[in-house]
Amino acid sequence: MSYPNKSTKIESTRTFGQFIKFGLVGTSGMVVAFLVINLVMLTIKDFIIANVIAFPVAVTWNFFWNRKFTFSQTGNPSLIKQWIMFVCASLVGLVGNWAIAFSLYFGLDIFRQHYNLAVICGVLAGYLLNFAIAKCIVFETKYTVVISDDTSL
Repeated sequence: MSYPNKSTKIESTRTFGQFIKFGLVGTSGMVVAFLVINLVMLTIKDFIIANVIAFPVAVTWNFFWNRKFTFSQTGNPSLIKQWIMFVCASLVGLVGNWAIAFSLYFGLDIFRQHYNLAVICGVLAGYLLNFAIAKCIVFETKYTVVISDDTSL
């Protein structure tokens, strides 16, 4: 792969690393959501309510770990302001997530029997959109890295 300059290569490498970390955090958030969904399904057996309850729990979990682990180099803006932005960004991904999950759950018997498969498909549908919004808006880098063109380094 050819890069126009060193800073582009560094940014691409950093973005790929953030993409992987975002996925790891998202996976841990999915586990949190599964736990909440399954606990609610055991008690009240309502798929919609289970997802409504699981969403803010998983989003707060993901925000904390993405701020600490994935996008830690982006400075330290207001915690509350950044959390609100993250929640709003997550709501955009949630629309796609729930559209897929609910369509599968209510549209195909196999997903009603195995509702966690519908949840997984929904989560995957929102992943790319959520990463792009988180990187470009919520955890936007506020500084520029300057790389020397000195090849003797």
